[in-house]
Amino acid sequence: MDHFRNMQIAQTIVQQMGGFSRLKAMVGANDFSYGAIDHEGYAQPYAQFKFKMNTKLKSVKVIYDEGRDLYIMQFLGRTGKIHKELDGVYCDELVKNFETTTGLALRLF
Repeated sequence: MDHFRNMQIAQTIVQQMGGFSRLKAMVGANDFSYGAIDHEGYAQPYAQFKFKMNTKLKSVKVIYDEGRDLYIMQFLGRTGKIHKELDGVYCDELVKNFETTTGLALRLF
C-alpha cells in the first residue's frame, strides 16, 4: 500500500469522526498521524490522534481492515499501551464508540 493511499484513508477516517476542526474543538485532538500497521499479517492503513480531557486514555488509533471493510479502534493509555480494543466497528459506529469509551463528546446534541 502506498503513502498517498494511506493518507486518503486516514483523511476519510478523520472525516467519519467529525473532521479535523471538530476533533480539535471538541476534544483537543492533536498530533494526527497516519501510516500502515501490520495487523494479522497484512499492512492495514490507520489514522491516529491524541486527545485531552481524559485521565486514563491519551490517544486512539483507528485501523481500517480492508478485507472486512470494518475498523479496529485501539485506545491507548498514558503509557502508550493498548487500554481497550474494539474490533469489527462499522464506519457509523466510530463516533459512538469513541464517546462511550472516552466519555468525551464529539457532537453537540
